[in-house]
Amino acid sequence: MNNNNIWEILGIEPTDNKHEIRAAYAAKSKLYHPEEEPEEFVKLNTAYQAALKYKADSALEDRNNNDTNEEYNSDNDKKNEETEPEKIYNENREPNTPLLARLQNAEESEIEKSTKTGALKKFISIFEEAKEHGAFPRADVWKEFFLSEEFLKEQYSDYFAKGMMDYLSNWSMEGNYHILCLPDSFLVELAVAYALMPEQTYRDSTTNKTIYQIHETGFFAREAAADLWNRQVREYPPVRILYKPENFVRLRSFSDYMRLRNMNSQNALTDDKKESWYDLLNGGCVNHIYELKGKGDRKIYENTRSTTLLCLLTFWLHNEKAPKCILEHMYKSYDLKNIEHSSRKKLYAPLKQVILEQYPDIEASLFGEESKAQMISNWYRNATKIVADAEADFAKGIYEESEAIRIRVKQLFEKPEWPKIQYSKELFDKLYLQLIGREALPDLMAENLLAFYSQKEWSKNNDKTVRMLETILQCMCFNRKVRDINGILPIQPESTSVNQISNDNTDFWCYYLMVGFGFRNVELGNVPSRRYSNGTMCYLPAYINCLYYPSIQWRKLFTKFDDTRDMIAEPVFTEFTLPDKKRLKVEFHFHYCLYFLDNKPVYRAEYTFEECQEFSKSLKKTEHFFFLLAITSIEKEERQQAAKLIQEWLSGLPLYDFTISPIARMLAADNAMPVQLPVENITKEEIQAVYYAERERFCFKAIVTKDSVFLSYLGTFGWLLYHEDYEDTNISDRHLWAKTKLSSLMQPECIPLDSVSLEGMDTIQKAENIVKALVSYGTFQSKNKALLPYEPAFLWKKEEMIKPVKEFFRNTGGFVTESYCVLRYGKEKKREELFYFAVKPFESENAHGINYDYQDRIAELEKKVREPHFIVGSIGLCSACKPDQEFVLYPFAIGLSGTYYLNYIYHMHKADNFAALIAKMFDLSNVTQVDTYQGLLSISNVDGKFEYRFSKEDFNKSAYSMKWTNADALTTFTKAERMLGFADWLDKVLEQNISGLEILLFELIWNNLNICSINLYNKNTYELSFESYDKLKQNIDRYCTSILQEHHKFIWKTSKKDSLYSGFPAEFADILLWYMNYGRLGWKLKDSLKIDIICHNKKEADILSI
Repeated sequence: MNNNNIWEILGIEPTDNKHEIRAAYAAKSKLYHPEEEPEEFVKLNTAYQAALKYKADSALEDRNNNDTNEEYNSDNDKKNEETEPEKIYNENREPNTPLLARLQNAEESEIEKSTKTGALKKFISIFEEAKEHGAFPRADVWKEFFLSEEFLKEQYSDYFAKGMMDYLSNWSMEGNYHILCLPDSFLVELAVAYALMPEQTYRDSTTNKTIYQIHETGFFAREAAADLWNRQVREYPPVRILYKPENFVRLRSFSDYMRLRNMNSQNALTDDKKESWYDLLNGGCVNHIYELKGKGDRKIYENTRSTTLLCLLTFWLHNEKAPKCILEHMYKSYDLKNIEHSSRKKLYAPLKQVILEQYPDIEASLFGEESKAQMISNWYRNATKIVADAEADFAKGIYEESEAIRIRVKQLFEKPEWPKIQYSKELFDKLYLQLIGREALPDLMAENLLAFYSQKEWSKNNDKTVRMLETILQCMCFNRKVRDINGILPIQPESTSVNQISNDNTDFWCYYLMVGFGFRNVELGNVPSRRYSNGTMCYLPAYINCLYYPSIQWRKLFTKFDDTRDMIAEPVFTEFTLPDKKRLKVEFHFHYCLYFLDNKPVYRAEYTFEECQEFSKSLKKTEHFFFLLAITSIEKEERQQAAKLIQEWLSGLPLYDFTISPIARMLAADNAMPVQLPVENITKEEIQAVYYAERERFCFKAIVTKDSVFLSYLGTFGWLLYHEDYEDTNISDRHLWAKTKLSSLMQPECIPLDSVSLEGMDTIQKAENIVKALVSYGTFQSKNKALLPYEPAFLWKKEEMIKPVKEFFRNTGGFVTESYCVLRYGKEKKREELFYFAVKPFESENAHGINYDYQDRIAELEKKVREPHFIVGSIGLCSACKPDQEFVLYPFAIGLSGTYYLNYIYHMHKADNFAALIAKMFDLSNVTQVDTYQGLLSISNVDGKFEYRFSKEDFNKSAYSMKWTNADALTTFTKAERMLGFADWLDKVLEQNISGLEILLFELIWNNLNICSINLYNKNTYELSFESYDKLKQNIDRYCTSILQEHHKFIWKTSKKDSLYSGFPAEFADILLWYMNYGRLGWKLKDSLKIDIICHNKKEADILSI
């Protein structure tokens, strides 16, 4: 090939500039794929090599023309002339960097030695053998090489990298392989061995190719390996292969190994820096080893590593000394003491051997009688046993801490090893993992741990320590809450008097801090997963309720709350004179406090912080300062100073030290007091009056302005605007209207249906009575609502059902769609849980805390039942005791053999009948009574819990009214009730003379986002245009005739507030299909020529056809 052809192929003018040559080659190489156009690619590669040689020849000619001094310098230049691999390394770097000097000064003797007897010999032999056979070896060959002792000894060396690059710069083989186009198997294993993680990337503008960079523990050999990747001319390097799980876990293993060696060289592997190296070693635990996971879905997680890590650790310890803390951690974490007779022996034995060589008496140190680790293990084991026994008592309904538990806890903290291990970080970590997420803990244990970990010594680990302390407090609050609900929480009568407010009255301060300051909130950092936070904002009421739990019984006694009337007749109050001679009155209610200044209600802040600060100097009582603070305005720039002052006053109250600072910051955030507005477009100056209506479970507030009345209800994180728009110019007396509306928001009393004592019964007998209670409720409701006339049930056609399913419905009356009963526990019977049962497809979908993995559980059950079967319905327990408790629905199936199946996590429960299945699934040992009520099941709009206070009459008012009824204000009827109500309505509509051959249109009109009216039309056109609402309305009026006649529209209401109730048209279509198959007049719908569903809100529309 002559010189002219070279430059013509490359597309550039003759030059000795390597940058231009390489850029041209890179651009042209994209045009010719080595496999698709091999001849053109060979020409291009040959031209490229010739161009590089042209550059070298040109440089040699220049050197020959220089004088003696230049000749000397030229010899040095020739000696140091950069080869292609060296250029790969040096490109984009300063010419005089230390790394360049290391490259240039790499000893030739070391390279020669490695080439004869070391890693380079093995490396070169693999490439030469590939060249000889014309085929590159599989990845296993390279895996073996990069884990070989020869390579690992030279992995960090400059001379290995230089020798590798020198060799590859002159190597090529058939298939157009060369240094710029290396095989995938080699590149992947090279990336694994040098832990080249393509996590930080940038784009090379000349080649538009992703460049992969190393980002830590850098050294020349690693950077050279990265550059080999970068120089590959293929557009798509084998990144996907690198990220395959089996490869990526090995890459992670090499990365951990390199970081450990690097930290060891810097003396950073010490006990006090355990957090920095703990996770690097944790991947070697047997449960994190990828190859040991077995068959199936072998996903990888953050800690997943490869057996490669164990090989690398073994090599490391065989060649370097490691600190004792590292050896001890591996020995314990990998359980090396017990591998002799386990299946792990082959895998872990070499590592154990090298550890014993460095630390022969490690077992005596770790597991001897006096070893610290053994003391921690023994103490922790005793602690967890006490916790487990206390939880067992709790499950039995024994909520008072037993004397036996208290004695054991006392003895635990008096053990001689406690002072020796109490400051151990290992013990702290064990306790932290044990306590996080726990709900119950023995009181005395919680008090001891709280007192110890509140010490300043633990402030270094602040976030984790605070999380631990908060968890302990939450456990104590849970204990208090359960005892409070069961009426066994001790209350001192004198503490409930408004005249006995003092600094040591814990109950008062917990109550007042929760209800006295509205919803002041502040951003406390990364707290989105905590119960008192909404996003990243921490709210004062939720914080106090979560960590201190003001007793409900105490609050009732203090505020004179009347249980029989579910209200406060006359509120209690206190008043005092401020330094400016004005009288401040504070009125205490169950959910809130009201403030009056000289007998005038306070709707906005009356004092500045500067005035508050001045007044505080003459205030003698702590409560007076906080009463004043409640009506004080604090500007943003004053908050830091205010928090400091507030913290001084808080320090005298019975609060835990670590909570004082957050509480002070929230109190200093004047963003919600004294009257929080539910909307943004009104100011506090416009408020004429504020009225309240409170019950034990909920509280409503009406804010009256000149033009409007805004009704809102109390939520966890603020006052939420009520569903209706109350702006109406026709209301002459807004104050009277607001009072009347609030007084109507009363929950009806629960009307008992039946009650059965279960005391003295075994669990099967109790379960049988629970089934009887479900049937009893179903029998009662069947008299009060129209049912679809199917025997024995209407979920499936008779011919479709297997015999055991028919028997089940026959035994339950054949009419149960959704049923419930209330279980009461213990002798006091104050703790209660709602037992829920529903037949498909009537399961309630929007109760508070409901677990949304229901369809996954159905799929799992279908997979595990090995005989023909039907999934009949679901059951679940909903408790009022647990904060934010998840309501889990468990589907159950009946098989052809008559066996009942219910899958609970990893265990399949099987039983011969429904009652036996309930007895196996739930702990009924402490259930002493089962009650049924007449009310329909519904879901509270206030707290999302199930309730059973509203009647069929209440449902009918809701289902045929476009306005929000009193029931709608408080509750949402379940899907089962709405489906049956809709079927009853459709039965009556279709009873008219409808042939079944019509083109039908169901019009769903959403009003106020969550009220939908359902109309039914007969169309005389097959298609209906709905480009706009006006066009749609014109077409409906022109082409459609209403079928309702004298019947009212059916109203579908939901608590969801999405526009057009996202997904409702599809859900409604499913309900129609259900009615078509199983409804009394479903055949008329099935025989229709077409059914359209149009859903709109006068602005946007959606259409669906069946």
